[in-house]
Amino acid sequence: MVSEFLVPEWGRLMHGGQEARLFFEAGKNRDGYFSSAELLEQVGKAIDIFNAKTGGTATLLLAFDNAPGHLKRAPDALSARKMPKGPS
Repeated sequence: MVSEFLVPEWGRLMHGGQEARLFFEAGKNRDGYFSSAELLEQVGKAIDIFNAKTGGTATLLLAFDNAPGHLKRAPDALSARKMPKGPS
């Protein structure tokens, strides 16, 4: 699997030898699964690269097509799955 950020004007997001691309072999017997922590780390790197490339004079908009990422929430967030069913 490849997770990468693409910019219409530049193509792959890279600057000064740094890039935000990540190669990953998904599966429990390989690299595991791409977690939200890894996504946040990659996004942080992409933001740093973008700011270095633009000198902080542009705004970055990130759009994701990642269904599992939509399920992530804070560890202490309420969840309908964990609420009791029926009268209590």
